Amino acid sequence: MTHGEIIQLYFERSNALQSLWTLYVVVIGGMLAFSSLRKQPDPVTTALVTVLFGFFAYKNLGAIHDITVQRFAALQAIHQSKPAG
Repeated sequence: MTHGEIIQLYFERSNALQSLWTLYVVVIGGMLAFSSLRKQPDPVTTALVTVLFGFFAYKNLGAIHDITVQRFAALQAIHQSKPAG
């Protein structure tokens, strides 16, 4: 891999990480909108939404961790490679 390709990989991983954070914010916003539109609280629905959000957050955290590891590996490769020129 060339130095430029490694840098491009680093920024692609950064964009992927940003997309996951954007998805997280959209889901939180949807949950807030859902909770504000309900007239009467329902404990069963509240528990279901909480459990589903917990699953989503756990999977999203795993993806964020994986991408962060990839970014650190790309950053280390950038520091170890010599730019052509």
